[in-house]
Amino acid sequence: MDQDYEPKAESWLTLERAVYGVLLLAAAWLRFLHLGVRPLGPEEAAQAWAAWRLTQGLEVIGSGHSPLLLSLQYLTFLITGAGDALARFWPALVGTGMVLLPYALRQRLGRVGALAASFVLAFSPTMVFFSRHSSGHIFVAAGALALFVALLNWLDGRERWLVFAAAAAGAMLASGPEAWLMILVFIGLVWALKASQSAFPIPQSAIRNALLAFGLTFGLGSTALLLHWRGLGLAADLLPAWLSSFLPRAGGYPWYWPALRLLLDEPLALFAGLAGIAWGLRRGDHPHPSLSLSGEGLGRGLAVWAGVALLATTLAGGRQPGDLLLVVVPLALLAGQALPPLAETSKLKAQSSKPQRAGQRTEGDFEFEVWGWKFEVGLLLLVMLVLLVTLAIWLATYSRTYMGQVLWVALAPAGLLLVIIVLYGFWSGWAVTARAAGVAALLVLVLFSLSLAWGLSLDFNPARRGAVLRDMGAYGMRSLPATLEILSSQRANDPHELAVDVVTAGEDDRLTPLLGWALRDFVRLRWVEKGVTADAAAVVVAPERLELPLGEGYAGQDFPLIARWTPQGLSGKPLWRWLLYREATAAPPMESVVLWVRRS
Repeated sequence: MDQDYEPKAESWLTLERAVYGVLLLAAAWLRFLHLGVRPLGPEEAAQAWAAWRLTQGLEVIGSGHSPLLLSLQYLTFLITGAGDALARFWPALVGTGMVLLPYALRQRLGRVGALAASFVLAFSPTMVFFSRHSSGHIFVAAGALALFVALLNWLDGRERWLVFAAAAAGAMLASGPEAWLMILVFIGLVWALKASQSAFPIPQSAIRNALLAFGLTFGLGSTALLLHWRGLGLAADLLPAWLSSFLPRAGGYPWYWPALRLLLDEPLALFAGLAGIAWGLRRGDHPHPSLSLSGEGLGRGLAVWAGVALLATTLAGGRQPGDLLLVVVPLALLAGQALPPLAETSKLKAQSSKPQRAGQRTEGDFEFEVWGWKFEVGLLLLVMLVLLVTLAIWLATYSRTYMGQVLWVALAPAGLLLVIIVLYGFWSGWAVTARAAGVAALLVLVLFSLSLAWGLSLDFNPARRGAVLRDMGAYGMRSLPATLEILSSQRANDPHELAVDVVTAGEDDRLTPLLGWALRDFVRLRWVEKGVTADAAAVVVAPERLELPLGEGYAGQDFPLIARWTPQGLSGKPLWRWLLYREATAAPPMESVVLWVRRS
């Protein structure tokens, strides 16, 4: 074979693709590292226990499950067995893969912009957290992003992307109730984009292929490859579940919770996204080809997406923190519009200061001016970062010592930073100063977001209180089955043969799926509702709030299953410490069960 036709690795592996590979590996590391260390919470346990019951030939209990995740977990548990890490495997995989989706938007966001969007998705604290969470939230977000990417490419005339869009829509609609909000958003976006351009005919074959892709993705994804037909009913219930989420609900998250978590947990996506919106509005009269779509600004559509998603989450009485992912996704793409202008700083002073004669080339003077300007801005940026790091150190010292004089010392770098910005603005121009300050702020936000992503998902310090979710799994999810295994080995000569009565408090008891998941390996479980029978087993597990007539022949021990904590009520120094480190000294309230054991 002629060597000219041999594929060359270096022609495919460009620097841009290498960076995407690094981002993918970093995203996978954050999402898969110690995936099973944290116990499953109530929502996760309900989802995983439903999938495990399918493997045992039992019916799915409860509602609100993600049909697509249920199918994937069911197939996984059939092949490999069940476990906390395996229950979170598919969300982690999907959360990792969606980092590559902005690659298909390079023609619109630009190469730097698409990389910036992938960076925000890879290290977003909310994205990392829900990629390590056994629920369908990350599936809906990934499906929405895939659908958006496919629709844009289809509107560009790439017919095959219509099939990808249909498949993404099918997967998204089988993932969670909030998918129906995205359907409404995309219908509005497609209508606006199509209205702004001349309609083009869609071949009948493309429509048939799209419908087939949608049907296969939705049907097979909901039914675990036709092994669980009730999944179609669960998928059909997602629309009523989404509509009912707008009804007032007692004991839910407060109305300001989505905006508050966006500000606290997503500073990089929020401020970079707002900068992208501002940049798009600034260039609205003369849109750049990479930032426009058929006469309509891409940034405008993304801003509408983010605003509608945030508004709907705020108005919903049954709002969930996972709904915030649908706001982070468009903000990440908007961040891709904010970074390229920062990367074009060398164009601000791209002219020679020396007089030019007719026909004289000045490339050397041009390069000298540009590199001199870069050195000047680089020095300013370095000074800003040093002062910002110094300020952060003093603020951290205050959060540890709570000494008032430390705050006065912190005013020194803060004041000096302000003076330098003002003087440099008058001396070298406000445009250059604003860009340097923007780069410094961007670097600070990147570091802070990395710290948040690690702290919310991978810092297992007992004092850590991320509070992304109000209810988290407590240590009793591990200690309860471990204690029962010891008892079973002692009394039944097998770790899982001990007869155990599990008392539930009714259908609305949140502890039931937690107990079902934690005790899934015990083969002689008997579920009893709101009490014990005359022939109660030697070992009884019951909610702490239930009083059981077991008599003095039983001894009990508490095992917390749910830890509930929010920053509400914090003020002063404890609030300051939580804002900086997400740490709290007070122990969270626990919802526990009691293990009652008959004295031998």
